[in-house]
Amino acid sequence: MRNDIANQFDILCSIWIIASIDENPLITYEGLKYRLGLPETFDIRALVHTRSELFRRTTPQDRLDAWKKEMLQDKRLPSWIKKIDNKEERENKIKELSVNDVFRSQFRIKSDSPKSDIEIIKWGLEHIDRLKKAELETKQERTRFFTTVIIPIFSTLIAVIAVISSFYVQYTNNQNQMSLKHYEVELKPKQEGYINYMKAISKSFFSAQANLPGDMIQSLNDVENSYYIFEPFLSLGDRERIWGQYQQFSSLCYAVAQSDSIRANPSKAYDSFSWYKDFFRTNLYEALFKVNVGNNRK
Repeated sequence: MRNDIANQFDILCSIWIIASIDENPLITYEGLKYRLGLPETFDIRALVHTRSELFRRTTPQDRLDAWKKEMLQDKRLPSWIKKIDNKEERENKIKELSVNDVFRSQFRIKSDSPKSDIEIIKWGLEHIDRLKKAELETKQERTRFFTTVIIPIFSTLIAVIAVISSFYVQYTNNQNQMSLKHYEVELKPKQEGYINYMKAISKSFFSAQANLPGDMIQSLNDVENSYYIFEPFLSLGDRERIWGQYQQFSSLCYAVAQSDSIRANPSKAYDSFSWYKDFFRTNLYEALFKVNVGNNRK
């Protein structure tokens, strides 16, 4: 792989997008090499460290330990860890991870930080593009003296190279814009609808349990409104399945709100609520995001 300026900044753009929209705010340097298809000799850690305005170079130990504990239970495994077939080797690789092996976006500080908004992602890409242009201009200034004394045939060659480079920069920018447009048009509505839906599900049940029928009805309305946001992205089968389970969940909330005996012994009702919540988390998340997650790991 050529290690030139343009290529460095193109890789930096890819790193920025991954750190901004990956499901897990914590990104491993080793995982980046695997996902971007970079050679082992590529110093991706140094590239990230040059841009402290975009990335936090480490993470708190307690956050890393929590993630490692999940990975040891085969949860939230990054693709480069998952590809290790030997269980003992995989566990050793997880245990060896230190705070210096992971980094985060400056805009995703907390462990539950959501994916960055489109405006933040766009700002980062434009910032990187400005840095690339400035670096290229500086390099051109250093070589200007030599280009003014070479023969016309080399001047023509340089002009051709400049045209090709301009085309390549434009092509790269177009690809980045396509990625941002996809996020803005499809992924962001899914994300917002999913978050609001799950929040309203919990609020509906607990309002019913607290005998607050007005709040419960408003929360159930919020559930429906959130559902309509992401409904166009669901298949016919997923729409019927999720809507049917929501209707049953709504009946559960009304039953809890109207029955003193159920509220007096909330254990059984809460078990039903937990089942519905797990159903929506599993099935709705898979229906909305399974394609995007797969693409991120290619």
